[in-house]
Amino acid sequence: MMLQRVTAASVLILAAGLVSYAQDKDTESSPSPKLEASLARSVYKVGEPIEVTVTLENAGKESFYVPKELGGGFDDIGFELYVLRDGEPFCVVEVQYNCLTNRPKRRSLEQLLSDNFLLLRPGGLIGLHTWLRTTSCVPGIPALPPGKYEISAAYSGLGDCVPDLRNKRTHFPILQSRVKGVRMQFELTE
Repeated sequence: MMLQRVTAASVLILAAGLVSYAQDKDTESSPSPKLEASLARSVYKVGEPIEVTVTLENAGKESFYVPKELGGGFDDIGFELYVLRDGEPFCVVEVQYNCLTNRPKRRSLEQLLSDNFLLLRPGGLIGLHTWLRTTSCVPGIPALPPGKYEISAAYSGLGDCVPDLRNKRTHFPILQSRVKGVRMQFELTE
């Protein structure tokens, strides 16, 4: 009876250790991105562009790859920044395009990583500093009137022109997902 209890306790301890090790292993190999955004000011005049800085930082202990494209756009890779009016993006212009290349179809994994991705080391960051319009980018849509608005910031590692390497074994993980955005409030005055 005593031998069974010792054996059962040993199995429980071993199982707990294996589960803990497996969880640590998954955590170590998962990218740990952190998105931060800020406005230069919280109050702007009507028609004035809004100055925004957004960064993606590797907050983990292991490096990971991010796509080289940083400009982004609607449902594209890179940083996504929108002025929100009543919870909806103001003046979104969507562009459809095809991926064209002169490179040969077959490239090594190392070449694909070198051509399409940046290695973001622990504590490293990439960012974008830009101005968002409060006047319309499409004829016929009026400029934003005075009021309180929000800016939504996010980062997307998904894109039609970036090779999908999620099923490939790489030395470091690849961030090919969406990093939830933050929202910042600002006000437009006369």
